Amino acid sequence: MPQLPGVSVLRLVLRQSVWSVGMGTVAGLVGAGAATQFPDSLLFGVATTDLAIFVTAPTLLLLVAAITCYLPARRATRLDPMRVLRHE
Repeated sequence: MPQLPGVSVLRLVLRQSVWSVGMGTVAGLVGAGAATQFPDSLLFGVATTDLAIFVTAPTLLLLVAAITCYLPARRATRLDPMRVLRHE
């Protein structure tokens, strides 16, 4: 069964967007893991390596990024390319 062109465009946009955000998230987690020694003396009652924070924040970031990339990409797949080019 052949795919619709809009589906492949949507998949391409989402794949590239989530990949970029994912790589930034991994880099941020590595940096945050390395920097946990500094604020250890400044925090009271909270561990600097709190697993809930290290899981929840990146998950929320990836979810929001996927939604914000999906909505405009889905809208763009519904447009007629020739009509858009004529309008320009």
